[in-house]
Amino acid sequence: MRTSEIGLRGLAKLVAVLASVAVGGLAIGAALAKLSGDSGGATGGPPAGSASNPTTATSEKRASTRGQKPANAVRVRVVSAILHPASSSSGKRRQRARLSVHVRVTNRGSRRFVPSRPVLVSGDVRLKTDRNQDSADTNLEALAPGATGDVMLRFETAGTVTQRVRQQLRARLVIAGRQVTAPVKLGEPVAPRVAAGDGTSSGTATQPPPPPVAAQPPAAPQAPPPPPPQPPAAPGFDSAR
Repeated sequence: MRTSEIGLRGLAKLVAVLASVAVGGLAIGAALAKLSGDSGGATGGPPAGSASNPTTATSEKRASTRGQKPANAVRVRVVSAILHPASSSSGKRRQRARLSVHVRVTNRGSRRFVPSRPVLVSGDVRLKTDRNQDSADTNLEALAPGATGDVMLRFETAGTVTQRVRQQLRARLVIAGRQVTAPVKLGEPVAPRVAAGDGTSSGTATQPPPPPVAAQPPAAPQAPPPPPPQPPAAPGFDSAR
């Protein structure tokens, strides 16, 4: 009787050991499956590299739009920037100067582009181009796709703005909606010019054109020349007969 009880107890212990080993094996297998990302097909998830993968879908979208031109794409290049100080005594006293900026703006987009008026930024001051110098050579006109505008922008500066540009030898500009920083060189002084409409000298422009020459009065008409003398009558000839 005692021998049979001992056998049953040993059998029960063996069954318990086998059950614990089986449970441990299942736990280890589940952990390995979780680490490897293998769900065993139970959840029906998409396999790796399928079309529904977010990374693959984003890459395909970028590849499909890579060959398309954006609607607004502008390239701004500053060729040169030269600061010309004033040569007149009043211009020197007020630290007036002209900043000439040679720029090239290219419309690399697919639509017509109308650039805004360029601005020189100095601290809290924003200066637009000088209207007295506006012309076809200093204005950025509308640009068709692929077109390039090549102009010389002119800014009139004074006081702390001129002083800051001269000290830093750099200028912050907003051209065609893009902010650019251009190195500045010091140029020759420019002669004074009288601004139109106010009679004051800006000290930063060329000499005014000479006044027009007054028209001369028309010359008095000359008297007609006297008639040529008549030849004498032939002797013995009487015209009354």
